[in-house]
Amino acid sequence: MKIIKKNNLIQILFIIICFIFVSININAMVIDSFDTHQVISLSSPGTQSSSVTSTSGDILGNERDMTVQLISGAGVTVEADLGGFSVLDQSQNASSTASTTLTWDGIDNSPSLNPTGLGGIDITEGNNNNGVSLTVLFDDLPATIDISIYTDASNWSKYTINLPGGIYTTPQTYTALFSNFIIQSGSGADFSNVGAIEVFINGTTFGGTDMRFDNFVTLVPEPSSFLLLTIAISLSAIYVRRKK
Repeated sequence: MKIIKKNNLIQILFIIICFIFVSININAMVIDSFDTHQVISLSSPGTQSSSVTSTSGDILGNERDMTVQLISGAGVTVEADLGGFSVLDQSQNASSTASTTLTWDGIDNSPSLNPTGLGGIDITEGNNNNGVSLTVLFDDLPATIDISIYTDASNWSKYTINLPGGIYTTPQTYTALFSNFIIQSGSGADFSNVGAIEVFINGTTFGGTDMRFDNFVTLVPEPSSFLLLTIAISLSAIYVRRKK
């Protein structure tokens, strides 16, 4: 009899452990890890674009389009995979104002937005993901980042991240829950049917703004302590009833 009860307890503990590991091992979808090198440098006001491709799983849709605009000042350089490190760096010369648009819309070798270019990717991965996140490694002055997600040209949504500046040594991860995106057209983006993603980095508020980013990925909710506790209590109650 004691052996049976002991086996029941072991089974309960096994179920709890399996639940924890399954929850932890749901991986985020990579939109861009900035492993693939790309650089644009401008020394006078103007606009320049380029596209890079990768089949290594580090870029959603296998192509990243980059458009950099130097609005005023003597220069700006935007570089992905800076010095072999998986980061995106936007460095503006003193008093320079600039912006960068990054687009993930499939392989088309064009900076022009194709709002259905990704072909309807489910970035929720069956409702396992509830947003996107971007890690900021450095930001010396206030700036904004607009994240736009398209289902098609008529249905898209946007979320704006306000960077405060003063981020020097401690990285900050900013999250944008799908539920907090603002509808811009039609019924907004269907995050289970995504045709394109666009990020606009606005370094025009203050001249000489420098920013560095890492890991643009989907957001996977961690199992809450309350949920795990509820499961543990429920399974324990089952065990107690069986013991009686």
